[in-house]
Amino acid sequence: MTVKVCLNKIGFPEIAEIPFLEELPGIGEKLVLEEDSPEAQAYEVTEVKKDPEDDLIYIYVNTVN
Repeated sequence: MTVKVCLNKIGFPEIAEIPFLEELPGIGEKLVLEEDSPEAQAYEVTEVKKDPEDDLIYIYVNTVN
């Protein structure tokens, strides 16, 4: 299953595609993309949706300042 991370704003732009996670983050949990990078960005999960037809999981996030 593919996991796509999308910003929770108009158009839902995809910001990352990550490997399948054993445990998906819950609403309100923090998610950091590219942890080892100096440009790492933290996001707060707002919604998680599964699309079994296309074998996809969408994680919608907002940026954390």
